[in-house]
Amino acid sequence: MKNVKKIYKSILIMIMIISCTDSRDIGFLEEVAIPSNVSALFDISQDNSGLVTITPYGESATIFELNLGDGSQIITLNSGESTENIYSEGSYTISITAFNLVGDFTQVDENLVVTFIAPQNLDVVIENDNYTSKKVNIIANADFATTYEFYSGETGVEQPVATTNIGEPISYQYLDAGTYNAKIVAIGDAIATTEYSLELEVKAINFIQNFENGGVLFLNFGNGSSEVITNPDQSENNPTLKVVKFTKPTGANTFAGSLFTISSPMDLVNNSTLKIKTWSPKIGAVVKIVLQNSNASSSYQVDANTTTSSSWEELSYDFSAAPIADYVKVLVFFDFGNQGDDTVYYFDELKLTN
Repeated sequence: MKNVKKIYKSILIMIMIISCTDSRDIGFLEEVAIPSNVSALFDISQDNSGLVTITPYGESATIFELNLGDGSQIITLNSGESTENIYSEGSYTISITAFNLVGDFTQVDENLVVTFIAPQNLDVVIENDNYTSKKVNIIANADFATTYEFYSGETGVEQPVATTNIGEPISYQYLDAGTYNAKIVAIGDAIATTEYSLELEVKAINFIQNFENGGVLFLNFGNGSSEVITNPDQSENNPTLKVVKFTKPTGANTFAGSLFTISSPMDLVNNSTLKIKTWSPKIGAVVKIVLQNSNASSSYQVDANTTTSSSWEELSYDFSAAPIADYVKVLVFFDFGNQGDDTVYYFDELKLTN
């Protein structure tokens, strides 16, 4: 096969010389050196496309034949020319055959290793769902990534539990609250992946009251008043339909508030953090929560301050130090300690978390 190539190329080269040489003196061809120092330059694109630019070179070489090592067709190039080819990640043997003017050739093999960039700048946001107990929401972004996997860390559950495109959210429902060794794996075109591991605390949510079904009876005192109404400010922070409107009219007592009763005692042993969504036109207003048992013989109170104006926010209360009791009464006070000035407040979604 090499001899055939040599004869064929010699004929072509001789035709070129004869057609371009007036003197027809071709004795110098006997002194043409065999190609040497034959190799190739590989320029591998860094965008995970697999694009490689190959430029063969060699002394006394005028024509090159390239076997690209991936089963594609043989490429013929003149000296100084390049070719492009797209490879998958892996190792390839590139065969380079260099020919001189008279068809003498030198053949060498060069190893080409195509390695893609693993996903970089992995950014993960994972949070407990605000509305569903023991549910987490995940979103991951990374450069050079196309998908990502979520490993929940649960024993006896096939992993990964979810896979989606990079930048798209995953919601996963755990069976039990607790702490899990979870991880997110970003995957791209590269064999190598990028991982993010964390100790994920999955929280249980026990709604005390969300006011969606109505039927809540309020005991008002201090000249304050509460009523369930349609949410006047449905937003991302609180998209629910029903909320409680609390009015503290001018001259209302500093302790004006409302009380409602729930059907079952709260489990403060396993879920000692109470959260409530509030809407206040005032920043820094004291929102006091008092929990009582049925006959008010046991009572515990915690204060929090509003931090935003005229928008929904969630306030948290630590009841871990509350005495053990069957708490079934919830008392809510807005702007506690100040007399009423006809301000309207709203609250919604009281819940317990761990």
